This record gives sequence, structure tokens and C-alpha cells, in this order.
Amino acid sequence: MKNLKKIRFSHIYMFVLTIALIFLSYQVYWLNEKQYRRSVQSSIDYLENAQSIKRLEFCVNHAIKDCTEENVDDWNEKHPEDAFKGKSHLDISRQAIEAVRQVGY
Repeated sequence: MKNLKKIRFSHIYMFVLTIALIFLSYQVYWLNEKQYRRSVQSSIDYLENAQSIKRLEFCVNHAIKDCTEENVDDWNEKHPEDAFKGKSHLDISRQAIEAVRQVGY
């Protein structure tokens, strides 16, 4: 009982400071994770847009009027020697994650 009476303001201050540091470290982690996810998503969006542009160029160069994935797939089946080689969403996602990691996340 005697030791409980010796709790001083400095002890309470250290306890509150410890809780505040834990909270701040969690906030920094959360913000960093949020930025990482935004970076990956923007990289995926960029790569998908680049692939869409390549598909449109392919359609223009091969006179495919309605440039949908189905029409491009039909073209690829009929002309395997001159097929459009696009990437899957999984491949694009992997490439985006690798690009973001190389930047420093």
C-alpha cells in the first residue's frame, strides 16, 4: 500500500506519453499502408490504360471496327501469327506491385 502512494505525476506522465507514442506509431503505419495501396492502385490504373491504348492501336492497324476484348479475341483466333498479346489483370497487378516496391515501399 505504501508503494501505491508513491505514484507521482512523472509516472502518470510517462504512462500517458507511452500510450501517445503507441497511438502515433500506429497512425504512421496506417498512413504508410494507405499510401502504399494508393501507389499500387494508381500503377495498376496506369498499366491498364497503357494496355487499352495498345489494344486501340492494334484495332486501328488491323481495321477492327468495334474494339472490344471479344472482337480482339476473335481476331487472335483467326490470325494467331499476328495476335494481340495483352496481359491479364493478374500480370498487370504483379507488375504494378513490383514497380512500387522498386520505388521504395
